[in-house]
Amino acid sequence: MLNPLSRKTATFLCFSLLAVSISGCLPKGPLYEMSSADRRRVIRARQDKVVDNPASPVVHAELARALQEDRQFKLSLYHYRKAIELDPNNANYYNMLGTALDDSGELDAAMEQYEKAFALDPTIPSIYYNIGSVYHEKAKVDDALVQYQKALELKPDYADTWYNMGRALQSLRRQPESIYAFLKYLTLPPVGRDAVRWRHSAQEALKEMGLTQEEINSVMKEGERALVRYQPPPAETAPSEPVLPPPPEPEPAPPPPSPVPEAETPPADAAPPKRPRRPRATEPPPLIEWPEDHPNHPKNRQAPQP
Repeated sequence: MLNPLSRKTATFLCFSLLAVSISGCLPKGPLYEMSSADRRRVIRARQDKVVDNPASPVVHAELARALQEDRQFKLSLYHYRKAIELDPNNANYYNMLGTALDDSGELDAAMEQYEKAFALDPTIPSIYYNIGSVYHEKAKVDDALVQYQKALELKPDYADTWYNMGRALQSLRRQPESIYAFLKYLTLPPVGRDAVRWRHSAQEALKEMGLTQEEINSVMKEGERALVRYQPPPAETAPSEPVLPPPPEPEPAPPPPSPVPEAETPPADAAPPKRPRRPRATEPPPLIEWPEDHPNHPKNRQAPQP
């Protein structure tokens, strides 16, 4: 039989082991599927990890993600920034920080973080999706579609991107493409905290565009085989212009006139040119016949005196 001290010791050890076992059996699965109480337990466990490993960027990022799901944005942003401080070349941390800023309504700040993530690693599909989502929220639908397309090029089964693309195309009244995007989304496994709501929303949008519930269910059941029927036609290309004969070759231009040599400019101290003399007449002037009564008549001229 145990003495009182031994009973107390045994009771303390039992409760201690129970606490350890409870803390070690944390709920499994995505955070968005957990109850608020289970999510808080995960947060406390990850806070303990941060205390034990304060220099680890991974544990800061894991805690930040749990806090983000619990909508504790201020603490979440702090731990994301701490992870970036410890590992500034990790594109995922900038991308995750952007999602937290986006969830808190800071779209411009979120876009800045997405651009930093893109500069570090342009091969992450979610970066394009997140950038497209910001454009979409700012009503820049054409820019959003460009980013969604890039995300699908890297990850063709990116379910959230197909849903957002369907919404964007529907707003632009591009109905065949929107129908295909929504149906493609419904053929993929549901992922994310908004999956249930988005799947219902996609089906309602398809009904608005003329599909019946039977047609939607058929595509969801058969998958890609049924989806082929809704493949949108290729984009129309502009008709090719008729080939015209080449224009006639222009006649060769006449050769330019030879340049007139410029007159040489005399130096400033040169003497002025002499006036040219008038040429003398080659024939003698005609004789003048004076009248007889004129003093110049030879009869009237007096001979010179010696």
